[in-house]
Amino acid sequence: MGRLSKYGKSGVSITEEVKKQIKEVLETYYFNKPESTLAFAYDMFILKYYSRKIIQEDGSEIIQAIDEIPTMRQFHYWSRKLYNPTQTIQKKLGEKRFQKDHRGTKGSSIYEDVDDSHRHPGLNVLDYQ
Repeated sequence: MGRLSKYGKSGVSITEEVKKQIKEVLETYYFNKPESTLAFAYDMFILKYYSRKIIQEDGSEIIQAIDEIPTMRQFHYWSRKLYNPTQTIQKKLGEKRFQKDHRGTKGSSIYEDVDDSHRHPGLNVLDYQ
């Protein structure tokens, strides 16, 4: 299961079923809305898979978490393990915006620009000395 937490919260063992649940929650709640956060997706994960509704005598409902739940740290770890940062950005922002703003480039258009002759067409090499 891994190292025990010094704060007493140990989480649960992450099985293939839990990984599948994490993937489903990320696809539904995290990637579909650009403004949603990983914390919101975690809350929805707990609400959907690890909680139960309790109806009180007056008819009001209380949502109570089950005792053994994955921690936020485990959820974050497996979200990064299942989707790398490039995939996350592409899914959240879309392919077009990713290509425009976030893709890796090898240089810029002025990388090999050595002289200022294109900026000052009236000057020549002898004017610099």
